[in-house]
Amino acid sequence: MRITSGKYRGLPIKSPPGDRLRPTQDLVREALFDILRDKITDCVFLDLCAGTGAVGLEAISRGASDVFLVEKNRSNSKFIQANIKMLKGANPKVIYGDASMVLKSFQNRLKFDMIFADPPYEKYGENPLLTKILNNIGEFDLLNDDGMIIFEQASREKVVESEVFSVMKEKKYGKTKLIFYEKKTKNNG
Repeated sequence: MRITSGKYRGLPIKSPPGDRLRPTQDLVREALFDILRDKITDCVFLDLCAGTGAVGLEAISRGASDVFLVEKNRSNSKFIQANIKMLKGANPKVIYGDASMVLKSFQNRLKFDMIFADPPYEKYGENPLLTKILNNIGEFDLLNDDGMIIFEQASREKVVESEVFSVMKEKKYGKTKLIFYEKKTKNNG
């Protein structure tokens, strides 16, 4: 794995051996950030279920101003920290904890331009963690009016529905799909 574009293009991303983690593939990350191209510069970016931090690091490389990496599994910390050290001058915020609890801690303190979530895939149906994350983002009002939420999930998983957010776009890449959400009611001033 490597950073696919931007300031840190080509830098390797360290990951644990085996299948303990399922980092976002280079192809999927490159496609994701090609879609986000005009929106990533100077944005506030949240990477939930960060794993190795690959998606957040890619956001930094492509010009995001503030990046938050949230990961529940503390054993992944050495990989996240090692990957961050390669980015001279970058200072993402790393938070270790449950995604729902961390989202609640942001309430009334911070809003994001982009929120990316890539929890462990489910074998069947709807991913309950994605449902909970989407509900929490709406309940705690964490997305800016023109912001976007992106979920990475298995192609076989059901797309999560919401009363607050609508699906803008769905893209499939083999066994992976990206779902893009926006607020149903945007504040037009």
